[in-house]
Amino acid sequence: MEKDGITEQGIPLDVGSAIHELGEQQIKDAIEGKIQSDELADNIVDALPSIRPDIQPQAIKAARFLANEIIDMRIWDIIGVEKQVDDACKTGITTMTGRPYKLTACLDVLLSGRNSLHVFDWKSGFKKHTREETFNDFQAQFDTTILWQQYDGSNGDRIDTIHWWFIETFWGTKSYARFERNAEYPTLPRLTQEMQFKGRIFEAIKLWANKNKDAWPEEKKCSWCPIVLDCPHCDTSTKELAKDPKAFIDRIVVLEAALKKAKGLAGNWLKEYGPVKGSEMVFDWRQSTKFTPRLYNRNDNGQ
Repeated sequence: MEKDGITEQGIPLDVGSAIHELGEQQIKDAIEGKIQSDELADNIVDALPSIRPDIQPQAIKAARFLANEIIDMRIWDIIGVEKQVDDACKTGITTMTGRPYKLTACLDVLLSGRNSLHVFDWKSGFKKHTREETFNDFQAQFDTTILWQQYDGSNGDRIDTIHWWFIETFWGTKSYARFERNAEYPTLPRLTQEMQFKGRIFEAIKLWANKNKDAWPEEKKCSWCPIVLDCPHCDTSTKELAKDPKAFIDRIVVLEAALKKAKGLAGNWLKEYGPVKGSEMVFDWRQSTKFTPRLYNRNDNGQ
């Protein structure tokens, strides 16, 4: 995947990892040292020189936005950073033999709110989420379902409202969704968000358990898919590009030079001896918006 000359699997991925590590360590230190959020933001800025030099410009941009977000963060309300959570098998999803699945997730930042929880998820890629995309995001619904099971009231700590935030560091933007455990869909009474999310997770687990490798390609989905190179529909040449981008681009340079030289030879032959015919194509003058010789099918009459 590429946007503005930068591959999704390259710089944004490395920047994202660096920012995650930087944010995690600095926030943990802030909690232990009981420092204020503005001081924490300064510490993040001070730590930037330790980031790899080749990605520092992009990391500085992302960290600047991260620092601005942290200034408004309530440090004392942070429950955990890179917080591991699980549903303790309470979701009730089981294997065909009745063995329960234990669902787990790792949250970038989890904070307590007023009778609610806030989840901050740092995103460093090119994707900009709309409000609807954030609400429908599988990760957001999956992690929210786990939190609903963990805070089900069995310990007197029932939480029904989850505020989900995608912090898009590449753009300096964020996207928000609010999840309500018992909220019903207007046209589907009695179908709560919790029931719908559980059903979606169950169907996904069924596909995984049956080793289903079906894909449902769509241009928009595929353009942002983080594992598109592993898709069975992916062209092998794309995988070659991901494996060795330098060699792939070097090959393009050579092929373009060779093609240009070959077309030059064919052009000289055309001027001297006339059209150059191949099995299906012919190199000849052909009228177009720009009158230049080019390859076309010999059976094509120009229509």
